[in-house]
Amino acid sequence: MNSKPQHTSTRYRQTLLSGLLILLSASQPGWAGPTAIHEPSTEAIRVLTLATSEDFAPYVYLNEAGEFAGIDYEIVREVCKRLAIHLEVMLLPRPRISRMLSQGGLDGVVSTTSFNDPQVIPTLWQSTPLYSSSVGIFSLKSRQGKEGELVFQDGQFTLSEGVRVGMLEGFDYSPIGEPALTHLKQNALLVRTDHQLVNLLIHKRIAYVISEEISFSYQGRNQGFFDGLTNEGEVYSRPVRIGLSRQRLRADPGLEDRINSVIETLNREQFIDRVIYQNLRLDYDAKQAPKGLLETETVP
Repeated sequence: MNSKPQHTSTRYRQTLLSGLLILLSASQPGWAGPTAIHEPSTEAIRVLTLATSEDFAPYVYLNEAGEFAGIDYEIVREVCKRLAIHLEVMLLPRPRISRMLSQGGLDGVVSTTSFNDPQVIPTLWQSTPLYSSSVGIFSLKSRQGKEGELVFQDGQFTLSEGVRVGMLEGFDYSPIGEPALTHLKQNALLVRTDHQLVNLLIHKRIAYVISEEISFSYQGRNQGFFDGLTNEGEVYSRPVRIGLSRQRLRADPGLEDRINSVIETLNREQFIDRVIYQNLRLDYDAKQAPKGLLETETVP
């Protein structure tokens, strides 16, 4: 049985992280030109109040100046800018977000990355995907060659006795499937942040990490351990979307179509690619940002 996760090379190339990580140490000249601002309809709402449940770099977080920053925040901010909507973001505990959404106290959530309550998300309208987020298996490069410790095949995990896995507490791992997830959690150490997962892996308290690829790689890079980590492969992938209450949409007919139209434009212009690239590059230089980030066919 193969000790590596099973997936096709084509699918692996299509994940955002694969293309982005290749370019973290490379650059190409060129930057997309200015883009047109979409004219809002006369009925367009002027304020959109969205919540996020995590101070969760690199998606939504508070920077050193106490201002919101991150991949999802910057994308949603640009969507609102092009629709002439004022964006207000609230950093709240997940239970409070759920309660406020049910009571009409919020217009929605910044993204399904920063708030992924499996009971609440299905009740919201969800936009066309901003990008695709993959969950992968990570280990130390020094563990390469230890075949059979962790096997992922046909949607099932097999762990050798005594091998521990690090996972995020409260993260939605449901696409793995209940039997495989139950088996994993019997040998899992659950923590709140990817920062903790990196530390546990580096100090060898766990042998593997199963986490969202962009955030875990970002934390590894931020802590200076990225070069010692290896991505064992993808477990599953899912789209990241904006979530809005249906009550808010009823107050502004056609808003969902206008939001989706802007997202499609941002993807065409590779604005979203550049935002992701910027947030993954700790030494980011706008003048050196690649013009196209997902065109490579090379797998690292």
